[in-house]
Amino acid sequence: MTRFWAARGTISDFNTLEGDQIRISITWRDFGTHDTTFIGGAAFTGAGKEVRVTRDPNDFFRAIVSIDSDGDRRTDGHIVVEMTHFFDLPGAEDFVLI
Repeated sequence: MTRFWAARGTISDFNTLEGDQIRISITWRDFGTHDTTFIGGAAFTGAGKEVRVTRDPNDFFRAIVSIDSDGDRRTDGHIVVEMTHFFDLPGAEDFVLI
């Protein structure tokens, strides 16, 4: 499948204690919007439309949100999340996935 986009963004001052959330919508050019699945820190399964989050190994206050939109088990886009507290690693409750 052809990659339609490769995105990168940064969210600064993310704080789960203040109710911050990350909204992600994956839209395919020919197929419209589909349900997106949060898989935590697990590896991409190949199902597509998956969002995973891991801690940056070089910065304990930074998380990397990776997105596999097409099911090839490769990151198609990512978001660097700079957190206010080291325990703020975003979980499923911190995402709005559509």
